[in-house]
Amino acid sequence: MIVHVCNSYSPTIGGAERIVRYIHSASLDRGFPSKVLGLYHNDIEIEDLANSKTLANDSPYGFKAVFKLLNELKRISDNQVIFHGHLFPAILYLAIFKRLGLLRGRLVITEHSTSNRRRDKWYGRILDKFIFRSYHRVFAISNGVRDSLLSRGIVDETKILVVENGTPLFFSEPIKRKVPKVIRIVSVGSLREAKNYRIALHALSLIAHLNWEYHIAGEGKDLEPLKKLVNHLGLNQRVKFCGRCDPIDGFLKQGDLFFMPSAWEGFGLAAVEAMNASLPVVLSNVAGLKELVYINESTLPFARLVDPQDISEIAEVLEEVLVNFEKYRSFAREAFVHSLKFSSQAMAEKYFKHYFNLKGIV
Repeated sequence: MIVHVCNSYSPTIGGAERIVRYIHSASLDRGFPSKVLGLYHNDIEIEDLANSKTLANDSPYGFKAVFKLLNELKRISDNQVIFHGHLFPAILYLAIFKRLGLLRGRLVITEHSTSNRRRDKWYGRILDKFIFRSYHRVFAISNGVRDSLLSRGIVDETKILVVENGTPLFFSEPIKRKVPKVIRIVSVGSLREAKNYRIALHALSLIAHLNWEYHIAGEGKDLEPLKKLVNHLGLNQRVKFCGRCDPIDGFLKQGDLFFMPSAWEGFGLAAVEAMNASLPVVLSNVAGLKELVYINESTLPFARLVDPQDISEIAEVLEEVLVNFEKYRSFAREAFVHSLKFSSQAMAEKYFKHYFNLKGIV
C-alpha cells in the first residue's frame, strides 16, 4: 500500500498537490492500494479524491496536526506500507515518527523545489539533514532539484532518484492558430514572489512600443501590489489578471506566447502544459526550467531562456521574439511533440517501478 502524506491535496494550490493526485489516481486505476492524507483544508471543498482524507486542521503546523496524523498513520502502519511524504512540514512529521519507532514500513520523499525558506536560517541545514536522512529514497522532480540537494550535502547521492514531473496533457494534436493582430503573452502561476512577476512587468514596460498584451492566470497575496505596479508603469490597458483558470486549457489555447519568469522552479508543469498547447515559450534560465528545453547544449527552437533578475535582458529577448514572432510560431508542432515526454502516466509508471524495487516491498 502507498500512503501519500501532504499538507493539502487541493489542486488549486500548486504543482506538488497536483502530482500527489496524479500518482494516487494512477495507482488506483492500476489496482494498487493507495491512500492520501492531507493535514488541512484549502478554501474550497477538496474531498473529490477517492480514498483520501483531510484532517481538517486550519494549519499544517502545531500539535493538533501532529497527533491527528500520527493516529491515522498508526492504523495503517505495516511493514508492507510505503509512506510517501510531500512538502514541509508533512515530511518532518513522517521523519520524526520514523526516528521514534512509531511507524513500520518504508519512507520515501519527493523534493519538489530547488529552494526553501529554511535554507537561510542557521538551523536549516541541520533540519534538512534530519529530514532527508530519515527516508529510504529521495525522489527529485528534476536534475536541477537533484543537484541542489547534492550541493547542500544533506542526503547521500545513492538515495536520490530523478523522476521528472508529468501532467495530464489536454491536447492530442498541435493547435493551429490564426496570425494574431495583437500578440497575447500568457503566464500561469500563483501571484507570489517566487513567480517574479514584478521583474517581468518592469521588463514589459521597456517594450511598450510593441503590439502585445499580457494575461496572467493565478491567484495570490501579491495581487494588489502587482496591480499598483501595473498602474505605476502605465500598463493598465495591456495587463490583465485573470484569476484562477480551471481547467487551464482554454486560457492557454487563447494565448500566442508563454512566459514563465520565475525566480526559481523545481520543474515547471505550467511550461509543459504551454508546450502541449503548441506555444513558443520564454522561460527563466534556472535549474528545473532550463532542462525542459535545453537539450544537447542548445535551446530548442521554440524556446528562449532569460536571466530572471536581468530586466534589460528579459526585455531584449521578449522584443526579439515579438519582432520575429512568425519564426517562433512556426515551431508550434515541435513544442507540442516535446510536451508528450512529460505525461502524468509516464511519471506515475516511473514511481511504480521505484516503489516496488524497494527492498522488502513486494
